Amino acid sequence: MKIQMKNQFKPGDMVKLKASGQTVTIKGLAIRPSRDGVVTIEDKYVCIWYDGTKTQRAVFHEDALYFPLA
Repeated sequence: MKIQMKNQFKPGDMVKLKASGQTVTIKGLAIRPSRDGVVTIEDKYVCIWYDGTKTQRAVFHEDALYFPLA
């Protein structure tokens, strides 16, 4: 049985996408609007990267990301 760690990444962490191997940087937890302002979305992260032309930004689920081996 795999134990899932919640919110295992922090802003500034450089991680890779499992699907493509693309290195991205964690900007922070994803958020959504609510009646009280905004609420963080557990296990989803805003990630940024430079594609050679411009900075890209997307939200990925924690399960789609991993720390590369040193």
